[in-house]
Amino acid sequence: LDPASAVDRTLFAAKFAVAVLMVACPCAMGLATPTALMVSADVAASNGCLIKNAEGLEAGRRVRTLVLDKTGTLTQGTPSTHEVVLAMPCLRALSSRSIGQEPPQDVSHRPTTRHLVGGEDEVSSSEPPVSREELRFWQLVAAVEQAADHPLAHCLLLSAQKVLGAQDGPTSPSSSQKVSNFRSEVGRGVAATVGGVEVHVGSFSWFQETQKSKTSSEGSEDLLKPLETWASGRRAATDSVVVVFTVTASSASLLGAVAVRDTLREDSLAVVRHCQSKGIEVWMCTGDAQKTAFSVAKEAGIPEHCVCAEMLPKQKADKVAELKERKDARGTICFVGDGVNDAPALAAADVGLAIGASASLAKQAADVVLISGELTTVATFLKLSKETVHTIWRNYAWAFLFNVAGLPIAAGVFYPKVVLPPFLAGLAMALSSTFVVSSSLLLRYFSPPTLAC
Repeated sequence: LDPASAVDRTLFAAKFAVAVLMVACPCAMGLATPTALMVSADVAASNGCLIKNAEGLEAGRRVRTLVLDKTGTLTQGTPSTHEVVLAMPCLRALSSRSIGQEPPQDVSHRPTTRHLVGGEDEVSSSEPPVSREELRFWQLVAAVEQAADHPLAHCLLLSAQKVLGAQDGPTSPSSSQKVSNFRSEVGRGVAATVGGVEVHVGSFSWFQETQKSKTSSEGSEDLLKPLETWASGRRAATDSVVVVFTVTASSASLLGAVAVRDTLREDSLAVVRHCQSKGIEVWMCTGDAQKTAFSVAKEAGIPEHCVCAEMLPKQKADKVAELKERKDARGTICFVGDGVNDAPALAAADVGLAIGASASLAKQAADVVLISGELTTVATFLKLSKETVHTIWRNYAWAFLFNVAGLPIAAGVFYPKVVLPPFLAGLAMALSSTFVVSSSLLLRYFSPPTLAC
């Protein structure tokens, strides 16, 4: 063979080989996903979402069932004390002990207080002076709740501060109120030993469960019927009822109850309606009583058959698992919550969203943290998730079509009519990568959905 001819043939083949290498380089495919995710994470952060993993972002595109917690999610999460009932017979026995201070003579902005006297009608009072029984009640509540981390605990502490005044603040109990053995019963409430007395502050159902295993103290049993009537009325008005009672080895004594009201977020109804208009089924799971749950759900536009009330944390997680296993289940399940009680459900859902100033355990279990604290961010995340996945597929489609169309040309299939020199192949590869990056950067023009009030 002619050496010059052999060299020419080698260079000829090398040109096509280099062109094929340039076109076949998977740079565009390698950039398709990470660039979209990087831009999406930045856009999400600017809109109040902290995305912790890509799996949650991808699963958000296919959400067809949205489960919402009530307190702090659908509602403001800043409850206020609306009304208080005191079990006077039991409190008189307790207030006979040293309470470390005298009742203040004048208290303003004090919640309406009703006295339950066994066998008699309720006596309503909202004017000072504060009785020793009421003072003792709020001292015990403050002593127990000062170690709790829940919106209701902060609400009760604030109310106690108003009643106790500056004489002996609720976060600084007197020597007669030394607190020990504090414990939190998940989904029920908290308990502690205060000055030698075991005090429980929690749900009405917890009080009923405790009563079943113990006998009612003298004077306490006569108060149960009027308390139940009062509690039923408060729940119908969307209030949550917190019961305060003491427990001994043989009996449980009712001290009183507090009606706490947490108003619905202004954007709750709009978010629920928006999700429903997108074909997403919206549920509400809460540990509150059924009447309260139904009242809040009605305000938020959630049908009664999609409301689960009086649920413990494990039951919330079980409900999420049940929704995932339904025969008619479509897409993925998204759970939105903010408290420790929501952590199991957040972990069980396909997508877990922790909203606002959530408990640390909830943030750890969630896939996304809605740092803005606004419920509208849920709709924003769902829309961004869809647009991000669409962008990724668009990037892959371009990269794939570029390789499919470019490889035959680079390999010389259409030679000599169409030839792709190596420098043009390199330019085409660079342009392909530039297209993918530019396509991902289009996410910066993302706009949150407009919600109709």
